[in-house]
Amino acid sequence: MSDGTVMTGYVFVEATTRIQDVLNSATQFIPFVDENEVILLLNKASIAHLRPFDA
Repeated sequence: MSDGTVMTGYVFVEATTRIQDVLNSATQFIPFVDENEVILLLNKASIAHLRPFDA
């Protein structure tokens, strides 16, 4: 995150949608499930870096 926080979890993305499409959409917030299975709404403007688990 832009404040230095590192979050681990999953972003909801439809099977026919790329993560780039979600990040570039007009929606300000994206749903995120953290490692404790808590659902959060993240402000896209606060995301500094995103990395897939399989990278």
